[in-house]
Amino acid sequence: MAVAGLAWWFLGDRSSDVAPPPPAQPAAVEKAPSPTGLVVNGTDLRQSWDKTLKGLTTALGTVTDTASAQSALPQLNAATTELEELAALSGQLPTEGQSVLATLVATSRPSIEEVFSKVLAIPGVSQIAEPVINKLRAHLDQLAKS
Repeated sequence: MAVAGLAWWFLGDRSSDVAPPPPAQPAAVEKAPSPTGLVVNGTDLRQSWDKTLKGLTTALGTVTDTASAQSALPQLNAATTELEELAALSGQLPTEGQSVLATLVATSRPSIEEVFSKVLAIPGVSQIAEPVINKLRAHLDQLAKS
């Protein structure tokens, strides 16, 4: 009888005796790479663009006269350098990434041009700011064509 009981226990269906498996745990969430592939050499070009755009609009927003235009020149020159670096890195993006960056720049361009126009319309400011603004426009044109 003992042998029959052991055989029944070993060979029988004991699925009701086994605890159900724990619910599946979601996979660890890793920070996904930029969905648009805008990272080159560890630099996120979308973040760089946003930072440059913010700095540029902030600097231009401070210009109210010739003195403030002179004061804004270092920030405007810094934005020019940042756009040069952005353009250089954008050349290393795959075609899709270049297209996404170009769209970001083109989408922002009308509001930037509006600020450029307002600044250049201030008496005496165009002589100070126009050379830098023209450089900025050239870099923006290059990025918008990427």
